[in-house]
Amino acid sequence: VRYFDKNHDFWCGLTTVNRKSALTYVDKDWIPFPYYKHDIQYLYGAANYVAKGYGDAGFGRAEYLSNLRNRAYEFIQLCCHASYMRLAMTGGSIYANEIYENGTDAIGYNLFCCSACDWTSVSTNSPYGFLAGAHIYNPQNRSLVAVGSTKTGSMLKFKNFYTPLGQGKTIGESLKIWWSGILNDDEHYRISWFYGMTIIGDPL
Repeated sequence: VRYFDKNHDFWCGLTTVNRKSALTYVDKDWIPFPYYKHDIQYLYGAANYVAKGYGDAGFGRAEYLSNLRNRAYEFIQLCCHASYMRLAMTGGSIYANEIYENGTDAIGYNLFCCSACDWTSVSTNSPYGFLAGAHIYNPQNRSLVAVGSTKTGSMLKFKNFYTPLGQGKTIGESLKIWWSGILNDDEHYRISWFYGMTIIGDPL
């Protein structure tokens, strides 16, 4: 019920969206590739995001949980190994229930985390939940939408998603445009890596 209250507030204009700042949080394996940290500039501009990565002071479990509650960030892209219920972050794992209990405050998330959106693996008696749901469904926040994969794989080619989003397209429209940009990729690669991409929450 609380999620629908948050969603109602957004559509009534009671949730401020000012595109002030975003965060990219990039774990060890993707540090050699700058676009993981910096393609979000196509959404927020070159001066309106914070890029943190493995090797930076403070990087890790505690800082990520703290950043989730930072109202300065309207959108967060996280790049981290994962299962549906756990971020396998260098320096300490974070379970979905810990994120739920911690609280989150960004409006949207791009979870470059394998299986982060896999709600089907959650059993009815699970104490954990799933990662995307933990980010947006907890009652302590204004978070409304997460983009990610239901299986192994994630987005890549972020520019194709963030450019239309930065031009005023919705999350749903931007994901559709992103899909159109990968249709010429090798079919086996496209199916094995990108199939499973989905939206949890409101496509706004």
